[in-house]
Amino acid sequence: MSKINPDYLCPGCMAVLDEPDLPCPLCGFDKNTYAASPRSLKPFTKLNGKYLVGKVIGEGGFGITYIGFNMETDLPVAIKEYFPSELATRDSSQGNTINVFSGEAKDLYREGLEKYLREARNLSMFSDLPGIVTVKDFFYENETAYIIMEYINGMTLKQYLTKVGGRMKQNEVIKMMKPVLESMNKIHEVGIIHRDISPDNIMITRNKQIKLTDFGAARVFDTEDNKSITVVLKRGYAPEEQYRAKGNQGPWTDVYALCATMYRMITGVTPQEALERIIEDNVEPISKYDPNVWPETEYAIMKGLSLRAQDRFQTVNELIDALYYSVLEKDENGKPYLVVTKENVPEPQPVAPAQNPAQEDEFDSKPIVVSIGRTTAEEFAAQMQAEQSVEPEPVVTPQPQVTSSQSVESEPVVTPQPQVTSSQSVEPERPVAPQPQVTERPAPQGQVVRPQVTERPIPQGQIAQSQSAVLQGQKSQTEELQLQEVSAPPRSQEKKGGFFKSTFKKLVKLQLGKVRFEDTVTELNVEHMDVGNIQVLKECYGLKKLVLNNNMLDDLSPISECSKLEYLALRNTLVGDLSPISNCTNLKYLDLWGTRVTDLHDLYSLTKLTYLCVKNTDIREAQVEDFKKHIPDCVVEF
Repeated sequence: MSKINPDYLCPGCMAVLDEPDLPCPLCGFDKNTYAASPRSLKPFTKLNGKYLVGKVIGEGGFGITYIGFNMETDLPVAIKEYFPSELATRDSSQGNTINVFSGEAKDLYREGLEKYLREARNLSMFSDLPGIVTVKDFFYENETAYIIMEYINGMTLKQYLTKVGGRMKQNEVIKMMKPVLESMNKIHEVGIIHRDISPDNIMITRNKQIKLTDFGAARVFDTEDNKSITVVLKRGYAPEEQYRAKGNQGPWTDVYALCATMYRMITGVTPQEALERIIEDNVEPISKYDPNVWPETEYAIMKGLSLRAQDRFQTVNELIDALYYSVLEKDENGKPYLVVTKENVPEPQPVAPAQNPAQEDEFDSKPIVVSIGRTTAEEFAAQMQAEQSVEPEPVVTPQPQVTSSQSVESEPVVTPQPQVTSSQSVEPERPVAPQPQVTERPAPQGQVVRPQVTERPIPQGQIAQSQSAVLQGQKSQTEELQLQEVSAPPRSQEKKGGFFKSTFKKLVKLQLGKVRFEDTVTELNVEHMDVGNIQVLKECYGLKKLVLNNNMLDDLSPISECSKLEYLALRNTLVGDLSPISNCTNLKYLDLWGTRVTDLHDLYSLTKLTYLCVKNTDIREAQVEDFKKHIPDCVVEF
């Protein structure tokens, strides 16, 4: 049980207070002026013997959401209470038990309660899905049901859109929404639909991770259930079948809401209400608001917004294929249709800025660390040279040549790379049809898309011949390195003694691609690179030491299962959300110098932590003091 005195917890943010009778210095909550509705539970109400109720953070027709505190783990949680306002009532001054109305309301309440708990049980199976809030616990109490979920420290998508001016760039929207789409596809496979997807029910963490919340309106879709399905909708995001008590609802219902949400994100306009569209459809194409929208994106979203359910994508998986793995074609009559390529179109990659001589001298003085496990990229190339007496010729696709008004130092790679006219600002067009060798996607202004060249399969533990030439021949001038199909060598081939420093003095970007790490890899050090994606570490369960200083990294979710991790250095990265490492309970050393971290609550579970650096961050002294109350033996540099 918790060692923290609950009387000293802030009901607004669950921080430990020195002066509980004064307003919280972190969130401003003042229990002396807080006035909750009579329907809601009072602060510090205890549920299931271990959850403390805090303030109300959300309230709707189906239930109430509170911030809470798990007294066993000393971590904040979100508590969702089943409370359909049209079927029941409560006066918390008289007690915590919900009073259900008599007659038909009682039967409807019981039916909904059973489904609520059943769906909570189903959702708890998907705790590893990145696009939805994790279900931690669920139980029956006070004549109702409660679901305990992870607490998201962030803002709703609706609030975020207001903050950024009402709309977002399409490539940012497509990238951000993919985890939600993939997660909803998994949930649909077990027969659950959300039915209430909108910017109000999507949370964005501080590092722009996105999570779908509020499954209070969720229902199991089957023939019997649809005979008496509850009418629930959100205007502009609900399709026409949700306006009818016996409307045929299914995955296509959520497809409409997801596309309406993406439409709102890109255009800044909420789609016209479905009932009004039946009379006169005035939903404008996305290209009216964003002339640079990809035709495939516009076609997919507008198809998902079709009024008739049979005209939409029938599954979220079809929507995913349309958004990420398709190109737009036209038939002989000029009617557009999508061709699914099943090849992911890569996101545009920024071009590394050219460095002047003064910058080069300063940069060369810093050691560039490129370590794959305990073996450097150079050693991979050397290993390949030793194992192959004759190197195969790479399969190279001719690359387009573009003149430049400025002299640009070419990269020493085997395959010729296109040069870019820096004075031009025209966004290149996305290809109309898929090509077997090259796949391109238009880059935003000022960026370059490198064609993806299909090479011959690479044996495990080896590097492509073109990459080997870079490594062996001109490694001191190399500016970009792509390790696409290599794997950590067998344990017997590892060298002892820590990390290796490479001689890639001008290397400014390391693309890990599909590097395969065995679970025997315990140490990895990649510093001063343009690394932003560490998905390749997702199954590196044996990792104990990880150094990623000075990278473009902002997402730690791939290492959330690295439970053996003891040392983590993230200096000068874009990391803001620490929730993925809350499960790394063996962590002893954590360096967050110069990151975007603004909250330490996710570290309260790291009881073995002995060193924490939060210099040059937005962490305040009061937050450090609160952290020290949970982990008093940890040395904090502030």
